[in-house]
Amino acid sequence: EHHGDRTPLTLDRAFEAGIGLGYTFNNFEVLAAARYGVVGHNAWAGNIRAFYVIQPVDKLAIRIGPVLDFGSDKYTRTYFGITGAEAVSSGYTAYAPSGGLVSAGIEMIATYKIADGWWMEFGARWDKFQGDAADSPLVQQGSDSRTVIRFGFRRAFNINF
Repeated sequence: EHHGDRTPLTLDRAFEAGIGLGYTFNNFEVLAAARYGVVGHNAWAGNIRAFYVIQPVDKLAIRIGPVLDFGSDKYTRTYFGITGAEAVSSGYTAYAPSGGLVSAGIEMIATYKIADGWWMEFGARWDKFQGDAADSPLVQQGSDSRTVIRFGFRRAFNINF
């Protein structure tokens, strides 16, 4: 393995489409989602989340709980793998990870209802990489965890049948 300066690896932009299912019971939610990269990685990914939900005031909901992310072989090779050609040009060791559990972490989401079907949302999440993703030279030379903070607006569309 080369330990000198490494050329950064680049990724194409991706767009994912998917579907999710959820179940709510009292103050608990369990959600599962599957996505396919229709542009970019052309691979399957998904997650399972479980939240404890509190509503301190009428329009505000705060969710906190564990989250598990999964990816197919192609997904983990796209984001955590290094092809032979990339190894030659970047100085990293070639690496072909298998799919499975990619990360495990905890997430907090605060949503505030601003109108029917519209919410303002703030989220914070911390994950630790797992399995073959954690063993990637890209993760090994960087951090074995990631933190994501986001803010935005959400629109819900209901399909009744």
